[in-house]
Amino acid sequence: MQNTKDYYRLLHVQSDAPLAVIRSSYRALMQKSGQHPDRGGDHEQAALINEAYAVLSDPQKRAEYDLRLRQPNIDSASAADESRYREASADRCLFCGTPHLAGAIHQRSGNCSACASPLFVAPKLQLPQGCRRGAQRLAHGGDIAFYTRWPQEVAHHGQIRNLSPNGMQFQTRVALEKDRVIKIDGDAMSSVARVVNQSRQWGLTRVYWVGVEFCTIRFVSPKGTFFSAVV
Repeated sequence: MQNTKDYYRLLHVQSDAPLAVIRSSYRALMQKSGQHPDRGGDHEQAALINEAYAVLSDPQKRAEYDLRLRQPNIDSASAADESRYREASADRCLFCGTPHLAGAIHQRSGNCSACASPLFVAPKLQLPQGCRRGAQRLAHGGDIAFYTRWPQEVAHHGQIRNLSPNGMQFQTRVALEKDRVIKIDGDAMSSVARVVNQSRQWGLTRVYWVGVEFCTIRFVSPKGTFFSAVV
């Protein structure tokens, strides 16, 4: 799309750059390079850099942006350009970065061919008018396996404390920093998720409560798992 701003170029990173590289480049531009307005930088340029970082640091916003950025004009593509079109329209797994055709992220059953993560972008549940809670969190107590990188031979383990269509909280002995993207496999669902908070529970053993929001999701059996409480 011609009118789509190139956020990757604004932040001086490649389109497959991990979050840590994006964050480092953003900080360098805003602080060390003097782009921050408090350091005499240009206000408009600083606003563009902040806009780019807000999108590229959020897994779901980045996936949607990448789809817009890479989608070519299908009507102008000829048969001879089909292979180039397929490459240009590829989206990437949010966990391992493996490219897939853009349409795969709209298929609820689509999996990454490399790490088996679900590709379907998790919808954000909106609270309808008259509902006290549209995404009631339910105690679950099931076990999960999760991965912090790929490939990873041995999974980490946790236990679900509560679960909703938008995210979950689970207990684990592994410390996870905010904004880390992880792959989760459980009896109820599989997901690529972003860590939004973590708190440590003090006791005889070191235990953490980790809260995540789903970036991509596949529920094994969503029917009957969640309900809305209507006022």
